[in-house]
Amino acid sequence: MIPYLCPEMPEEQKAALHKAVRAANQTTTVLIRNWEAFKKAGVNRVDTPTRFFGGFALGVPWAPNEGVPDMDPKKGVLVTFMTGANSGILNNETMTRTLMGYDMPDKLSMQEQFRMVRMGLLQTPFATFERAVRSQMNDALGPYGFDAARDIVGITVNRWPHGFAMAQNSLFDPPSPTGEQPYEIARRRFGRISIANSDASGQDLCNTAIDQGFRAVEEMVPHNYGYFNRI
Repeated sequence: MIPYLCPEMPEEQKAALHKAVRAANQTTTVLIRNWEAFKKAGVNRVDTPTRFFGGFALGVPWAPNEGVPDMDPKKGVLVTFMTGANSGILNNETMTRTLMGYDMPDKLSMQEQFRMVRMGLLQTPFATFERAVRSQMNDALGPYGFDAARDIVGITVNRWPHGFAMAQNSLFDPPSPTGEQPYEIARRRFGRISIANSDASGQDLCNTAIDQGFRAVEEMVPHNYGYFNRI
């Protein structure tokens, strides 16, 4: 038997693969006993751009049997706490600083910043998120009768350390000599390995992940067209 010798991956492709660092994100979901304070305030969303959470919004009330939502403000509902106006923790300086314990150092690449904020996200205790939820809701809705100690039933913190695939940053990343995006170089077939997932498209979308999975399989499937192979 002749052993299969794996060739050395080109340095250009190695470097491109190392650039596939994902952006960290989070979503915190809070169950409250009622949403009367929201109704009294006349809002369904509160933006807090300088706080730990960039904002929170009232969810759609429960719809029994997938019918019309029950709009009774005396009943429970979910409230979603977002990172900020845009997705990604780095868009919120207050959250970034709190998770890391210090300001983000200057002159770091986006990939380095993602790695640092990911570590902070995973090391931050649940209590930090809980305190922020309680204080921000009390501050915004307390004047309308909301009491976090009484009205919050449960809090779920969803940490996405590997949330979003990223593409070339046209402002800071130098262009490739061949004109290809880093993800195009990274996904090149290497021996018996074909690379898929959303990282291979540079977009954090489900449909692009499906497309890249199809492409990766097609690369591995031999196509025999008989006579037409010679044309």
